[in-house]
Amino acid sequence: MQKLDEVVARCVASAYAMNISLEQLAPPEFLSAERTAVKGFKHKYMKFEIPFQRKAAEVGLLSLDTSEPLNVLDLGAGGGHFCRILNELGHSATALTQAQPPMFVKLCDLLGVDVIAAKLGAKSPIPITKRYQLVTASRITFNRTANRVWSKAEWTAFLDHLEQDILVPGGGLFLSFNIIGKQIDEAEEPSATAHREIDVIMKERGLRALTFGIYVSKNWPIDLSYLPRVDR
Repeated sequence: MQKLDEVVARCVASAYAMNISLEQLAPPEFLSAERTAVKGFKHKYMKFEIPFQRKAAEVGLLSLDTSEPLNVLDLGAGGGHFCRILNELGHSATALTQAQPPMFVKLCDLLGVDVIAAKLGAKSPIPITKRYQLVTASRITFNRTANRVWSKAEWTAFLDHLEQDILVPGGGLFLSFNIIGKQIDEAEEPSATAHREIDVIMKERGLRALTFGIYVSKNWPIDLSYLPRVDR
């Protein structure tokens, strides 16, 4: 725990020392047209202690602060804070994040994180030839559009792609959703229905449910002392 805390403190101090401004991350037309989005981005990603501490809980949960060095791919990586912590711990972590808005890719670059700009789709191959020992995705929203969520067939195609083309044999998978920590009947419809279906799909794939909304490969070492803090 002390080692992880020290790493997080280093990451936070290093990020603030760069004096990153929103003007470095996004073009003026975006900053003027998307004020609400920019305000949320600034709070969520540029108050650096918030995302780094949140992601540190995931690092601890997956025992990545004590494991041997691993190749890790983080899907929907946002500003790359999770990957930055892993790299500080000696892992080799790559962030896959959306190209738009441009702030995510640029923040990954500034944090020194290898980044791939791509949009995730159920049946769209991830543009990667390298294989990874662990694939992670947190606060997942890439399975949703304005009008629908992925079907079971789409989830099956996506998970098959990860297992067959992205993970090494026996590699680990960690998936968490925005509904973390809630009970199924506390979720708002139609979200509750979608998450019930996801819960069934993940368990059918052999993933272990740590709590409603968090799933991990059954063979992966877990430190449950971090569970209450994940993605809060």
